[in-house]
Amino acid sequence: MCGIAGYIAQDPGSIEDAVLDGFCQALERRGPDGAGRWANSDSTVGLAHRRLAILDLSEAGAQPMAAKSGRYVVSFNGEIYNHLLLREELSRIGRAPNWIGGSDTETLLAAIDAWGLVKTVERLNGMFAIALWDEFERKLFLARDRMGEKPLYYTRHRRLFAFASDLSCFRCLPGFDRGLDAESLSMFFEYGNVPAPRSIFRGVRKLEAGAVLAISQRDLGESATTYWQPRPFARGSATPALSTDREVVDEAESLISQAVQSQLISDVRVGAFLSGGVDSSTVVALMQRHSPRPVRTFSVGFVENAYDESAFAAAVARRLRTDHTSLRLTAADAQAIIPELPTAFSEPFADSSQLPMMLVSRLARETVAVALSGDGGDELFGGYNRHLFADQFAEKLVGTPFALRRSLGGGLRRIASERLDRIGAGLQNWLPASLRTTTSGDKLRKVACVVDCGSNQDVYEKLVQVWSADDSIVPSAGQRPPRQTDLSQYLSGDLVEQMQFEDLRFYLPNDILCKVDRSAMYYGLETRVPFLSLPVVEFAQRLDRRYRIRDGVTKWVLRQVLHRHVGKDLIERPKAGFGIPLDDWLRVGLRPWVEDLLSRDSLRRSGVLNAEVIRAALDEHMTMRRNHGHRLWAVLCFQSWFWGNK
Repeated sequence: MCGIAGYIAQDPGSIEDAVLDGFCQALERRGPDGAGRWANSDSTVGLAHRRLAILDLSEAGAQPMAAKSGRYVVSFNGEIYNHLLLREELSRIGRAPNWIGGSDTETLLAAIDAWGLVKTVERLNGMFAIALWDEFERKLFLARDRMGEKPLYYTRHRRLFAFASDLSCFRCLPGFDRGLDAESLSMFFEYGNVPAPRSIFRGVRKLEAGAVLAISQRDLGESATTYWQPRPFARGSATPALSTDREVVDEAESLISQAVQSQLISDVRVGAFLSGGVDSSTVVALMQRHSPRPVRTFSVGFVENAYDESAFAAAVARRLRTDHTSLRLTAADAQAIIPELPTAFSEPFADSSQLPMMLVSRLARETVAVALSGDGGDELFGGYNRHLFADQFAEKLVGTPFALRRSLGGGLRRIASERLDRIGAGLQNWLPASLRTTTSGDKLRKVACVVDCGSNQDVYEKLVQVWSADDSIVPSAGQRPPRQTDLSQYLSGDLVEQMQFEDLRFYLPNDILCKVDRSAMYYGLETRVPFLSLPVVEFAQRLDRRYRIRDGVTKWVLRQVLHRHVGKDLIERPKAGFGIPLDDWLRVGLRPWVEDLLSRDSLRRSGVLNAEVIRAALDEHMTMRRNHGHRLWAVLCFQSWFWGNK
């Protein structure tokens, strides 16, 4: 895992020699173990690399790396988990060079020499962002992994094309235009992130997951290829060879176990994040099976009991006999790390679980250089509360008379926040165990937003959005461009399957994987995500829905796998997720910071936000008439980033 950057120009002298050095400095946190630079004879092509040494710690693994043929030079960020199998295949077909080291970068170059870039990335099982210079074709190629684990930005600047793992690299380009894109900013406030292919700056794009982009040096023309995209989730069983529940569970365990085992390959110490939930516990259980010694596991909890799952994580760690370390997060801890968020994420990002993710990454980096995570399990196996809501209620709700739903939604939205929390807590005794949650008031607020929706697509949009486009929080944005596709053209009307498909295509890469990558790489920690191994992804998408959600139980097949290793008593409990006690923190512990950034003067000086709308929401939140914690967090993250980048 590393950081990469570079450029291609039409004419010599288009770029200063110091730019590659600036790129390396900007990427230092992503690669603290070394820096490398390469430029062609007339400096019209340059590649920079910062190294986090994981495989082959010697100089034989240093980058940028040139192919033995002399045709290619690569700067590569990521891990290729099947690179040893690819080496064997290259040997069988007589295309293996005389290997000088054991790095996956050397394997990657040999594979590209044998098969070409697109056919090579189709064979890769891993996470990656690749920059490849082809001396024969005089083209620069950029490629990104299937799921979007590794970031890659690019921009046109005067008479050159530049790319980087981190948006901050482009500050090294003299005269770089840092003008905000109003439509991207509007999308940020709606979803809490800026989804690919957009970025917060109007002149910068993100390469989308599963894509290859070619840039010709002749005219800097671009051509894009999509080499992979997720299939829609199965409407019925697409695994006819697996005829019983036991066979399905066996296959799930085998595939996930193989993914975990392949991702343990490392020349440095490997650990894992452990929240105590189904996904991370499954990864750790299978990881411990393949480890000759106790796995090092790490968790973060909160002093507020309603959000604290650290005791569950510790109990799972004891059952699995891992070497476990945990910490508990307070508002003061959050306050201390907040100033680092603009640098860590490089553009506005507003998933508040970024705070515990940052802290658990820093904790893990003290003793390991690689950490496995359970991310992806919710998207693939139907684990979010919205999936369960869709399964249990949503389709019935859309069929209820609109007048009744409008009345119910309006009534719920008028209830004060504190009272809604009490109502939610009171409902816990009446709900089945599968629907109980430690944040019931928040869930009622979501219900209030969707009860009067007119379609499945509207339900999904309402459940994932932060600020509504109708709030006009960015007055200059105009009408927001569509982010979601009209899924009705090629999916069934099943809302659960639509939600999972949308989550896999948009929410996972733009929110979850962005959060994990930026938080961990800020501390020079590599993260690996076994659930996103290609065989596991394809298996999950073939499963009939009854193996994902059954009788009101989410992630049914994963739970059956986990029950073989950890008892039900430690796993079957209300879901809290990786949330934080944000609402109370904003009212109390973080209040001085909130009042400063959201003052009328500060909002007006930033010049892009609707100060009156934000101040009205702040007043309602502070007086507990309504709960706007996540909405205000998005504004705070933008303001913090905006003033930190002036």
